[in-house]
Amino acid sequence: MPFPLLKLAALALGQISKRVASAVKTKAKEDERFRNRLIKVGQSFQSIQVKASMWKHGWGTKTTAVKPLSEQAAIDLTTEIINDVVIVVCGLAVYMLFQHKSDDGPKEEELDTLKKLVYNQTIELERLSKKVEILDEKLSRSTMFSKTASRVVEDFNKCYTSKPKV
Repeated sequence: MPFPLLKLAALALGQISKRVASAVKTKAKEDERFRNRLIKVGQSFQSIQVKASMWKHGWGTKTTAVKPLSEQAAIDLTTEIINDVVIVVCGLAVYMLFQHKSDDGPKEEELDTLKKLVYNQTIELERLSKKVEILDEKLSRSTMFSKTASRVVEDFNKCYTSKPKV
């Protein structure tokens, strides 16, 4: 089932990219500046392609000039490049969409784990705050008994350490 859908999507993408390339050619016929830009891109790409091919085959990299393409050939080459760029961009967009969708699963699991961790930490915090309250209460009672005991000892010392009047 997925293979026919992929084939259909590839055909649709091919048709879309051909229409984009056709629209670019039409615009190049109408607009002189746009046509000149397309020709420059096509000539530059042709030059790079020829030099890379010569380097690959070991024929040297010191080429002085590459025979320029005709205007129509340069425009055709540029529209082919645009056609390929449209296909690559759409493919990358689909890939990124699927990558983003597949990343959502683990994020939900991580979120659930973090929620459980926060819940456990909250319970631990409540337990520790109760313990602190109990210890604070014990400390205040102990301090109260300590003050009372100190007063008793002072009173006792005053009574028995004072010199008798003669």
